[in-house]
Amino acid sequence: GEDTVSSSNEQDITAASLQGLVQANLDEALDGAMESAYFVVRARRACGRFPGTPAELERRVERTNKKVERDIKRGRELPERSNQGVPFAITANPDIIRAHLQDWYDACRQVRGMFSPDFREQLELAALGGDVMARYLYAVWPPGELDLGRAFEQQDRWESLAREFSRANLEAGEVAGLMAYADSYRRGSFTSENGDLALAFGLAALNCGFEPVSMGAFLADRINRLSSSDKPADQQRLEFVLVEAEGLGYYCR
Repeated sequence: GEDTVSSSNEQDITAASLQGLVQANLDEALDGAMESAYFVVRARRACGRFPGTPAELERRVERTNKKVERDIKRGRELPERSNQGVPFAITANPDIIRAHLQDWYDACRQVRGMFSPDFREQLELAALGGDVMARYLYAVWPPGELDLGRAFEQQDRWESLAREFSRANLEAGEVAGLMAYADSYRRGSFTSENGDLALAFGLAALNCGFEPVSMGAFLADRINRLSSSDKPADQQRLEFVLVEAEGLGYYCR
């Protein structure tokens, strides 16, 4: 069915197709497809921002309805039907809003269920065995819930493994290594946070031939903003990013 057709195009996501697409891309990622791995990471992260409990879902429904009321008062035209593919799409109909958010809540709960402690252990074992994609998926998946009394040990262990796996991918000339560092520098997960290095690593991955649509657009936007700025600090940042990306390209030659 439509659910299991594999596509790594984010435009194809609906609440109904989400779990099937994530599962199909996860299978392909573990077979070595970087584009699929990137899709899975973005889908998991998007679901991480979506309500995770019934109470949070209720608050989201309430907030959305209030926003709709405000929009209508300001004379904004809202569609009667909702856009299936956008989790935060709003319509003028509160019943559709509730049904729509409930569908996304259920879909994201399924996706979160796929990223279980057991799956993390499987990834870790495969990564320790040298699997490139397992290294990447492990490194861009920080532990969420840490156990009280063991939080530091768990976090520290994950950070050092994530760094070790990403470094190994880098040394092996894998774009997955560049992408894991780009991700970590953007978020401050197993490295410090550094927007310029994040940009440089992302650009290096692009130069090494990895060009998913969503990433290309994001990077182009960042680079354009720096290059069209007349602030000396932005020009320095641009130079740093371009020179650094050029140097990092060494890892995929």
